[in-house]
Amino acid sequence: MTDQRPGEDVEPLAAPTPLTSENPYSSLSALARRRRPRTPQERRQVWSRRFERLFWALKVGAMLTVLVAAGLYLAWRADLTMRWVLLYLGLAPLVTALVLWGIGILAWEEPAEYWVDWQHRARTCWRIIKRLLPVAGVAVCGLLSAGEALRLWHGIFMTLDASAGELLAFTMAALGLGAFFTFDLLQRVTRSFFPELAQASSLRSRLRDRSAGLSRLLPAHLRSAGSWGPRIVLVVILLAPSLVLSASAYLAHNWDRPRPIPVAAPATLPTYPTSFPSQATWTHDIPAALDATAGAAGPLVLTDDSLISLDPSTGKIRWDYDRQGKKFAQYGGRVNGVLGERPYLITSPDRRHVALTLGELESQRMRSDGDLGREQSLTIVLDTVTGRVTNEHLHDGKAVQLTDSVLLAGSTIYSLADDSILWRLSDVDLDLSEEGSPYTGTAGHASLIRAEKIPGSPNGIGLFTLVPDTNPRGVVRDVPAAYANRELLIVEGWTVTYPEATQDEFNDVDWNYSKAHRAQAVSLDTLAKVPGADTHTYDLGQTLGIAPMASFLSGRLAVLPAATPTPVEPNATPGPDGWKDQSTVATTFNPRTRAVLAAPQDPGLVTAVGVTRADDGQGRISLQSGDKSKATSIPLENGTVPFVPGARGRNGGVQDFPVNMLGGNDGISALSAPGVTVVLLRPTYESQTTGTRIRLYGLAWL
Repeated sequence: MTDQRPGEDVEPLAAPTPLTSENPYSSLSALARRRRPRTPQERRQVWSRRFERLFWALKVGAMLTVLVAAGLYLAWRADLTMRWVLLYLGLAPLVTALVLWGIGILAWEEPAEYWVDWQHRARTCWRIIKRLLPVAGVAVCGLLSAGEALRLWHGIFMTLDASAGELLAFTMAALGLGAFFTFDLLQRVTRSFFPELAQASSLRSRLRDRSAGLSRLLPAHLRSAGSWGPRIVLVVILLAPSLVLSASAYLAHNWDRPRPIPVAAPATLPTYPTSFPSQATWTHDIPAALDATAGAAGPLVLTDDSLISLDPSTGKIRWDYDRQGKKFAQYGGRVNGVLGERPYLITSPDRRHVALTLGELESQRMRSDGDLGREQSLTIVLDTVTGRVTNEHLHDGKAVQLTDSVLLAGSTIYSLADDSILWRLSDVDLDLSEEGSPYTGTAGHASLIRAEKIPGSPNGIGLFTLVPDTNPRGVVRDVPAAYANRELLIVEGWTVTYPEATQDEFNDVDWNYSKAHRAQAVSLDTLAKVPGADTHTYDLGQTLGIAPMASFLSGRLAVLPAATPTPVEPNATPGPDGWKDQSTVATTFNPRTRAVLAAPQDPGLVTAVGVTRADDGQGRISLQSGDKSKATSIPLENGTVPFVPGARGRNGGVQDFPVNMLGGNDGISALSAPGVTVVLLRPTYESQTTGTRIRLYGLAWL
């Protein structure tokens, strides 16, 4: 029985509510509705919803691209002088895009139904076009900014064969920001025409709706209930821009460039020669030489397209570093190179590393008003023994220095051991604007030269600022040292000072070799107060100054005599290059043995070299030591050097290496290197577009 009374009305049971799901593909009713023909309004709403979700995903993907670009910028950052130029040329379009983005937000904030009147189609189309101009503008600005950065990158790559990674990262960021602004405005355009899309909802439901809408981009068999298709589409759209652009930037930045194959280091490194054989051991012709210097395992020669290391015993090439078609940079303001030009190569004090720079250093640039300082320099450091590239960095070209363990390129200090960044000059909060100009060249064994004050006289006393290469805050200011031709003399980490010179002589503009000073050889590390440095100083006696060319060529510190001899002409300027019957080198200091010797007693020292003609007409290379009574003569093969009556010879009088005379050594010089003394002879004076044709004569004991 039941409790129901007769005559009462019974409410019928409601039919069960059919199960529904927010996923339109899991509901039979939804599928049924999809099968019936849609009205034009419904089709517009469906497609607008799809586009709104697509723009949202692309916008998020663009922002991820910007974040990835920021990380790559920090990883690939270099010292580029065009950074401020990039801020103007690259960021200016992005700032314009930001302004246009704000204008676009205001333009599309109002629903389109308030200002769209399709009865007046022309007026409505014009209004739509005006409101779409900010959308097109932000896209164009993003492309312009990225294009300018990419153009700068391409210019550096083609000139220096090196990739400026931070420009690639900036290109990614510009494309990402431009895409973000564009897709955000397109999303607002869609919402303006369809206001129902802008209704608030939870983040979770919005993500689910967007992934469901994006799934319509998939084939039909991937749209089943529980399919991973919507999520895959969402992930692909979110990550594809950043992955594609970062992969492209990585490939461009790490473009495979040929590198020399390192050679095995010899069991023992050769030592400097102490005498010369009576004939040349080997010869080697260089079609276009730019510079030559001594490495740790023998001579190094820079040609117009490569750097080569020669075996001191045979003259054969040990290793070759090729940069064909690139321009090498010179440094220094005076002619003090081996070939009578400004030098190109910079060696570390221990000669274990050598640096060469592509492009131009800042001191050599002649900038025009439209140049904007966009030239870059690329410095490469190689191990002189094995030929292995240890460092390769773009920088602003202000300074390049080598110690035994670090490279200073621009304003960044890199380790020669693992190429890591040790510190930057900007890490030290010091105002060095009054300290002088940047220095480029060989530094101390463990100390760098922050700046130098060149003396008023070409030859005198200059001041420079030192800092240990491991302690950026240990700055030592106003360190005096001897200069010649306005160049600081540093040989294997040692220099010459005048400890008894007065303060007035630091600014003397009339240093004319008329007064002798007591000179000392001192290590730069000692002057920089580097812990553990050799603090000994070595007295060089009274001298009128330093002999820079003899010092560079011999690998020793060489100083002039204490007295001025009779000049060549009675009214000639009293200078070392006008002396006769007296050597310009009186005393030498060997930084490897710490020996102070009078020039005639220094074995292996060459103070002069020339080509003379014997009575039988045969040419001979004559090497003069510090003692004018001793000379080594080496026969030349016939036809090497033409002897024309009245023509200038190759230092036929065997005069000493010049001290102040600019313009080289009259086509011949001699370089002391480990294992060999190399005579560099220019056979002819024929002009060449690049480099100098020379013949090398190796004088080595076998």
